[in-house]
Amino acid sequence: MKAEKIKLKRVLSVMTQYFLCILGSFLYALAVSVFVTPLKFAAGGVTGLGILVNYAFPVISTGMFVFAANVPLFLISWKKFGFRFIARTVFATALVSVFIDILALLGEKYGWFFQGEEKLVGAIFGGIIAGAGLGIVFLGGATTGGLDILARLLKLKFPHFSVGRLILICDFAVVLLSGFVYKSVESILYSIIIVFLSSLAVDYI
Repeated sequence: MKAEKIKLKRVLSVMTQYFLCILGSFLYALAVSVFVTPLKFAAGGVTGLGILVNYAFPVISTGMFVFAANVPLFLISWKKFGFRFIARTVFATALVSVFIDILALLGEKYGWFFQGEEKLVGAIFGGIIAGAGLGIVFLGGATTGGLDILARLLKLKFPHFSVGRLILICDFAVVLLSGFVYKSVESILYSIIIVFLSSLAVDYI
């Protein structure tokens, strides 16, 4: 009887983790598709890079780029971080990729992107919702791949750097790149707000 209870708890725990991954991935994709991309901002990490690649080469969808860019990281890191962690991370990353592309298509069809002139409002809500989504994924024992995995791998090579600092450096590089792609200093400033608020929301969750 005790063994059955333990097994049931484990099953419920796994189901909860995957539910959190689904919910968090959807929220993150919603922020990217509704606020960040339409307003020509950039999120941090691989997703931010995917947004810029999609803008420069529309044939490459953001979701497609995000998942493809993560595949090498999955292959490199699964032995170092364990199968369960990587399995949940692959699951969450695949969901984010699919949700981003689906929501982008729906947005184009029904026009429910954020189109207000108050770009600051879009940056604030985009950053908070994206951070909340990432935080919920982290609660599920996973990440959305990209810089989270890359930073962990770099940490093994450069132990004197914190994971947070490594992620921040990479995020800032993507944000600066957004200014060149969009040819707008304004995009850099709003993207910094998004990255900052996102990090605060992650910590709070």
